[in-house]
Amino acid sequence: MISAAVTTQEVPQMTQNVRCKNCNKLLARASFHYIEIKCPRCKTLNQITRAIEHPTHMRSYDRGDRNPAPTSTYTGTH
Repeated sequence: MISAAVTTQEVPQMTQNVRCKNCNKLLARASFHYIEIKCPRCKTLNQITRAIEHPTHMRSYDRGDRNPAPTSTYTGTH
């Protein structure tokens, strides 16, 4: 028999808390692009869309770089 239990070491590092938009109950901790989850407390259907990108693939404005650094015009001569 295979156990379905998940230990904390197996949980992905980029998880987010998913809370009900109506009553703020914690519904899940997950990594996802789209999720629909019904709150067991207030019965609200929560639809959440999130784009998850690896930090090294983020666009410059997502990192806070409003104005990218200009390219250098240094020619190497004095």
